[in-house]
Order: sequence, then structure tokens, then C-alpha cells
Amino acid sequence: MKNKFLTIFTALLCLLCLPLCACKKEISGGPQNNLSRETTTLVLYFSRTGKVSALAEEIADNLDADIYRIEPQIAYPEDDESANEIARDEFNSDERPTIKNKLSDLSKYDVVFIGFPVWLDNLPNIILSMTENNSSFEGKTIVPFCVHNGSGADRALVSLRTALSDNRFLSLFSVLESEAESEQTKTDLDNWLEQIL
Repeated sequence: MKNKFLTIFTALLCLLCLPLCACKKEISGGPQNNLSRETTTLVLYFSRTGKVSALAEEIADNLDADIYRIEPQIAYPEDDESANEIARDEFNSDERPTIKNKLSDLSKYDVVFIGFPVWLDNLPNIILSMTENNSSFEGKTIVPFCVHNGSGADRALVSLRTALSDNRFLSLFSVLESEAESEQTKTDLDNWLEQIL
């Protein structure tokens, strides 16, 4: 009787876990990580200092993709200390800054590259203003890229994946902000694009 119960319990557990395995959207590598050259691509990014802009323009040029810069209604200050203070306030209050030029329809794109600077070890809230509760991202393949100041992008990537949890993600490209415009970064970026294409 005990063995029969364990067999039934194990079978039910397997049936319950099967949908969880089938729903995984993240692609970590291998041949499934590739995009087709026939996809319609948008490079969507936010850049306060211009470092993410350099990466975004390189990606858009390389893929012959459309490019769209997210701009806040109220511009962030140029000095890092003031910008970090505002970012900290946005994080603490869970504020979503207003976007001046919000792009509402992504229907013609299969793939959306999303670029951002890592702020205070996290995703800038203005990216969440664009992505959260936006059905236009439904079914898109997301390809994140970012600059950081040594903190890496782990928390920022978790935030982005949480906001777009139903999307397929390809591998992240991240680089130190101070190296974003270097020749080595350009080479690394081109190699990364070759790997995912």
C-alpha cells in the first residue's frame, strides 16, 4: 500500500512539474541562442552619459536595426552625484519616471535589444517605465546590454527578466562604463553579435 501511494505521489509530482520546465524562456547558449538575420530588430536604450548610446549605435549599425532612445520627461542631472541621488529616490519610492517620447507599438519587431546603465547595482526605473505592463513586448525576444562601474549587472538583469517574465532572453552583453567606447569593446560586441546571430 505504501509503495502504491509513493508511486502515485511521484507521478503526480512529475505531472505538476512538467509545465514549469516547458515554460522556461531563458536561453543560455548553444544553437538555440541564435537569431535569424531575417528578424525585424529594434535597439531600445536609455543613456545618460552617452556610453550606452555608443553601444546601441554599434549594434543598430551592425544589424541594420531601428534604434530608439528612451528620454525622460525631466532630464537627469549631468553630474553623477545628483543623478545617483535621484535614482536612489526612484528606487526607494518605486517611482516610474515619465518618458517624454514613449514608444507604444512594437508589433513589427521580433527582437528588442534593451540597453541601459546599471544604476546603484540595479536597472534604472525608467526602463521599467517602458517595459512594465506593456503588452507590446509580448512574444519578443529580448537581448539585454549594459554598462556598469564594476558592480556587474546581476541585479539589473533580474529586474528586467522579472518585468518581462514571459519573454525569451538571449545572453547579456555588459562592459565597464569606462571601457564602453574602446576598440576592444567594439571587437567584443561584434563577437557577441556573431554568437547570437
